[in-house]
Amino acid sequence: MENDIVVMEPKLKLAKALAPAQTIQSLRRNHISRLPVELLTDVFSYLLPETLAIDDVVEALETESDWCLHMRRKHGDIIHASHVCRSWRRICLSTPSFWSLIWVTDEDQFTPRTCEFVRRSGSVPLEVAIRDERSRDQRFHTLSGDEDDEVPFHGPLLHPLLRFFGQFPHSLQRMKTLRVCSRFPSQQDFTSYFKEPAPVLESFALYVDCLSNTGYEPIVLQLPIPLFDGTTPSLRKLSLDGAEVPWTSNIFNNLTFLRICRFESRREDDRVHLGQLLQIIKNCPGIVSLELRFAGPVLPADYDKSPKTSQYTAPYLKNIILSDPRSGPLWTTHT
Repeated sequence: MENDIVVMEPKLKLAKALAPAQTIQSLRRNHISRLPVELLTDVFSYLLPETLAIDDVVEALETESDWCLHMRRKHGDIIHASHVCRSWRRICLSTPSFWSLIWVTDEDQFTPRTCEFVRRSGSVPLEVAIRDERSRDQRFHTLSGDEDDEVPFHGPLLHPLLRFFGQFPHSLQRMKTLRVCSRFPSQQDFTSYFKEPAPVLESFALYVDCLSNTGYEPIVLQLPIPLFDGTTPSLRKLSLDGAEVPWTSNIFNNLTFLRICRFESRREDDRVHLGQLLQIIKNCPGIVSLELRFAGPVLPADYDKSPKTSQYTAPYLKNIILSDPRSGPLWTTHT
């Protein structure tokens, strides 16, 4: 009995010594747990990746329409927060907007995450980026002769865009932002995925990647007519690189941002005529930024005799880039 008492005394002393620290930790946890759910939800929102929507400033798109978008794909913070404790996990999983930014790539490992994010997002509007970045990296290393690359990547069985819309065929109905940066092989039909109505789509950027294993191969993607079934009442920002729609399309209505970049080798008939461009500006009274590269405008034959045809009032237009050597200088960028 005396030996038992001797053995227990050190344990009791240790327990008493640890008690204050455990109490402090418990109080700290309780203090955080007592914060209003609304406040914690607001705090967690700062852990989310940046929006995929196009910025209103033309220059800002220079780092967005290329291959730097992966810097925005940081879901790790919100995922880690959802693993801290049951309370935090309950808050994170019950907030659909935390999971509404979806990143789709040509890496099969992202497929389960995509499905889980779509499930967690419930019915809130989606922001979706679709890219074949692994296969592009492979093409880039092949072209540059880099022999120290990782194991060659042969790509998925399905193009990431085909795979995503195959899994979620009606996702355009709830898509707020869509950014696609990819190659579009001629043997596959992609146009059907741009035919469905997009009633809540606010920002659409499409970049046709022309990098192949042997260099650049300009491939023009002809978008369907009408684009998105002519149903884009919410669309305000549009950027098309290497993809074409008729200049008379009703997609060019009520935009605040418009960027069209075409290949220098395209025929003159594919460039916008000055009258068409002015009509587009008229149809977009709130336009802030306009950029055309190798897309015109084509001046009328009697332009020198009737210079008034190039005048139009656009009260909010602050950023303009018109770059087409065949047209000559017409407007310059100003703020």
